[in-house]
Amino acid sequence: MGKKNNIIAIIGRENVGKSTLFNRLVKRHAAITDLTPGVTRDYIVDELKVGKRSLLIADSGGYADVAPGVKDSSLEGVVSQNLKNLAKNAAAVLLMVDGQHGLHPLDEKLSAWLRRTGTPVMLLINKVDGPSMNSAGQEFHLLGWQETLMISARGGRGLGELRTRLIAKHGNPISAERSAEISVAIVGRPNVGKSSIFNALVGFKRSIVYEMPGTTRDAVDSLFYRDEHLYRFIDTAGLYRRRNKQDRLTKFSMDRAKDAIRRADNLLLVLDVTAPYHNSEGQIARIAAAANKNIIILLNKWDLAEEKEERYQEYLKHYRRHFRFLSHAHLLTASALEGQRVNKVLSLLQEIKTQQEHRVATGPLGRLLSEKAPKLRERVKYISQVGVRPPTFLVKAKGGQLHFSFERALINFIRKEAGFKSCAIKLEVK
Repeated sequence: MGKKNNIIAIIGRENVGKSTLFNRLVKRHAAITDLTPGVTRDYIVDELKVGKRSLLIADSGGYADVAPGVKDSSLEGVVSQNLKNLAKNAAAVLLMVDGQHGLHPLDEKLSAWLRRTGTPVMLLINKVDGPSMNSAGQEFHLLGWQETLMISARGGRGLGELRTRLIAKHGNPISAERSAEISVAIVGRPNVGKSSIFNALVGFKRSIVYEMPGTTRDAVDSLFYRDEHLYRFIDTAGLYRRRNKQDRLTKFSMDRAKDAIRRADNLLLVLDVTAPYHNSEGQIARIAAAANKNIIILLNKWDLAEEKEERYQEYLKHYRRHFRFLSHAHLLTASALEGQRVNKVLSLLQEIKTQQEHRVATGPLGRLLSEKAPKLRERVKYISQVGVRPPTFLVKAKGGQLHFSFERALINFIRKEAGFKSCAIKLEVK
């Protein structure tokens, strides 16, 4: 990642209010907020818009101290290293401190490290909820940052001024020609390599990769530009089978994963080629298919597969048996670790986007149906495309309904003959 990405990074020690500020700036509940330190592990990127200008802003995990000379391989250490990578490459950093609790040694340590990076820094003194607390910020002047602002992320104090300053310095004009973003939720069972695929797609390490299953708890949004397309990738927590009562944060994360499926146009279903097929993967695919999502199935860890051709044929067999309702989905083999064929996903997404926005006129579609599928035509009195993303067709059927087998046949016909080969199609039958 380079500074050309123009990402503004929110950085600070744990539980100073970074996620609350992020949610207020992007104007949606994009990051989990909780009093438990360390809830945000990965960092989330979203768009801050003011008028006709915008910028990308990132919420990071809390900074944890590591003893000098010790290489910390713990999850907390990985979080800290991840946000250091973010700070080094950001266009600017919003360094958040806690005005109620005062100056902390970690604030000083993080401030000294940020000064060595050369990245511009604005100091935000948070939790200053009223004029009576203005004096609380005096000790933070010891950190030596010239640009300082007192705010209340929860109450809203100072946020208007913060938005104005950020947009004035770092905002880019929103082009009238900018196409709709390509939104993709990455789903799969825990520890199949979703975060590794995510990092390979965006081109650098935004999501934490750690050997413990379930490291990704939040649904991590990340925006980036590639080939004049704006992508929103949503790296989700793994969808588990519910075996027992889960803790509050885990349950919330599961709900967020399902919400990611709801708000994305595309699903990237990641499978571990070294692990046997599991019914939960079929369940995940059905959630996506029921929501009319475009689906790419990616067989990750292909570099570890033995007897690759035999393994691929085995997966094709499972695919045809368990994913028959996904006849339009692409099946790819890839290795996030070695970077094999991961970027093929982006070209497929561009192809699907073109199909999603394609329209076919009513007259030609009706004639095509009469000429090439007369048996279907006998049951369909009228058909017309009434929407895109997903392509939606109004169907007036004899008797007011179609048997599911005829619905599936009609969808397959539209895909094959009308230019919608790889995308989900929605029918409204009356």
